[in-house]
Amino acid sequence: MLIGELCQRTGMTKGAIRHYEAMGLISSTPRTAGSRTYREFGEDVIQRIEIIKNGKKFGFKLSEGREILDALISNELSIEQRKAILNKRVADIDSQLRALQAARKELINKIESI
Repeated sequence: MLIGELCQRTGMTKGAIRHYEAMGLISSTPRTAGSRTYREFGEDVIQRIEIIKNGKKFGFKLSEGREILDALISNELSIEQRKAILNKRVADIDSQLRALQAARKELINKIESI
């Protein structure tokens, strides 16, 4: 499928798809038609993009994504390893929440002291 169809099917922009491809998260095959070269994406790219979208939603960085993505797609990780990765992310989110709550409290105190 061409990038336009991939955008429609995944809800992603062309820029995001090109960015993911530049990072090595997804790949395409160049196809020539006359003097133009198009990039063709396989059906497997849709699954990879959905995993990327979920990873971003859960706070994973794109730079972390390739190794984790490849391992998840190829089923290299055991259930325990998958749980460990996700539990680590939960711990990171908890830490961020505590920091945000402390910042919120400090801000409220500042407002009240004005």
